[in-house]
Amino acid sequence: MLRADPAHKIVNPVLYRYEEARACWQQVTAPVLWVHAPQSDTLKWLSLDEDGHAERRAAFRNLEHVTVPDAGHMLHLDQPEAVAMLMEKFLAG
Repeated sequence: MLRADPAHKIVNPVLYRYEEARACWQQVTAPVLWVHAPQSDTLKWLSLDEDGHAERRAAFRNLEHVTVPDAGHMLHLDQPEAVAMLMEKFLAG
Protein backbone atom coordinates (compact mmCIF):
# COMPACT_ATOMS: atom_id res chain seq x y z
CA MET A 1 0.00 0.00 0.00
CA LEU A 2 1.34 3.41 -0.97
CA ARG A 3 1.38 5.86 1.91
CA ALA A 4 1.77 9.62 1.77
CA ASP A 5 1.87 12.47 4.22
CA PRO A 6 -1.59 14.11 4.26
CA ALA A 7 0.17 17.46 4.66
CA HIS A 8 1.07 17.26 0.96
CA LYS A 9 -2.55 18.21 0.23
CA ILE A 10 -2.28 21.44 2.23
CA VAL A 11 -1.43 24.58 0.30
CA ASN A 12 2.07 25.79 1.18
CA PRO A 13 1.92 29.00 3.26
CA VAL A 14 5.24 30.13 1.75
CA LEU A 15 5.01 31.67 -1.70
CA TYR A 16 7.22 29.87 -4.22
CA ARG A 17 9.31 32.37 -6.12
CA TYR A 18 11.12 30.82 -9.05
CA GLU A 19 13.87 33.45 -9.20
CA GLU A 20 14.70 32.90 -5.52
CA ALA A 21 14.76 29.13 -5.98
CA ARG A 22 16.94 29.45 -9.09
CA ALA A 23 19.40 31.68 -7.21
CA CYS A 24 19.71 28.93 -4.58
CA TRP A 25 20.12 26.23 -7.24
CA GLN A 26 22.95 28.23 -8.82
CA GLN A 27 24.86 28.03 -5.54
CA VAL A 28 24.77 24.22 -5.45
CA THR A 29 28.29 22.89 -6.02
CA ALA A 30 27.62 19.20 -5.39
CA PRO A 31 26.92 16.90 -8.33
CA VAL A 32 23.20 16.65 -9.07
CA LEU A 33 21.39 13.71 -10.63
CA TRP A 34 18.24 14.91 -12.41
CA VAL A 35 16.09 11.92 -13.26
CA HIS A 36 13.32 12.62 -15.76
CA ALA A 37 10.22 10.46 -16.19
CA PRO A 38 8.71 11.15 -19.63
CA GLN A 39 5.23 9.93 -18.69
CA SER A 40 4.98 12.27 -15.70
CA ASP A 41 2.56 15.20 -15.77
CA THR A 42 4.89 17.33 -13.64
CA LEU A 43 5.80 19.72 -16.45
CA LYS A 44 2.11 20.21 -17.20
CA TRP A 45 1.33 20.80 -13.49
CA LEU A 46 4.06 23.45 -13.43
CA SER A 47 2.95 24.93 -16.78
CA LEU A 48 6.42 24.27 -18.20
CA ASP A 49 7.48 23.50 -21.73
CA GLU A 50 10.80 21.84 -22.59
CA ASP A 51 12.56 25.23 -22.66
CA GLY A 52 11.43 25.96 -19.09
CA HIS A 53 12.51 22.49 -18.03
CA ALA A 54 15.93 23.00 -19.64
CA GLU A 55 16.28 26.42 -17.99
CA ARG A 56 15.78 24.86 -14.56
CA ARG A 57 18.35 22.15 -15.25
CA ALA A 58 20.83 24.76 -16.48
CA ALA A 59 20.76 26.46 -13.07
CA PHE A 60 22.83 23.62 -11.61
CA ARG A 61 26.58 23.72 -12.26
CA ASN A 62 27.30 20.01 -12.22
CA LEU A 63 24.17 18.22 -13.39
CA GLU A 64 23.73 14.80 -14.93
CA HIS A 65 20.36 14.52 -16.67
CA VAL A 66 18.96 11.07 -17.38
CA THR A 67 15.59 9.84 -18.61
CA VAL A 68 13.95 6.66 -17.35
CA PRO A 69 11.66 5.32 -20.10
CA ASP A 70 8.22 3.94 -19.31
CA ALA A 71 8.01 5.85 -16.04
CA GLY A 72 5.68 8.44 -14.59
CA HIS A 73 5.83 10.72 -11.55
CA MET A 74 6.46 7.75 -9.24
CA LEU A 75 9.36 6.49 -11.32
CA HIS A 76 10.92 4.71 -8.35
CA LEU A 77 7.80 2.51 -8.30
CA ASP A 78 7.39 2.26 -12.09
CA GLN A 79 11.03 1.34 -12.79
CA PRO A 80 12.68 0.51 -9.44
CA GLU A 81 15.60 -1.45 -10.90
CA ALA A 82 16.47 1.26 -13.42
CA VAL A 83 16.28 4.00 -10.79
CA ALA A 84 18.37 1.97 -8.34
CA MET A 85 21.06 1.36 -10.98
CA LEU A 86 21.18 5.07 -11.86
CA MET A 87 21.50 6.05 -8.22
CA GLU A 88 24.17 3.45 -7.48
CA LYS A 89 26.23 4.57 -10.47
CA PHE A 90 25.82 8.25 -9.57
CA LEU A 91 26.68 7.77 -5.90
CA ALA A 92 29.70 5.63 -6.76
CA GLY A 93 31.07 8.67 -8.54
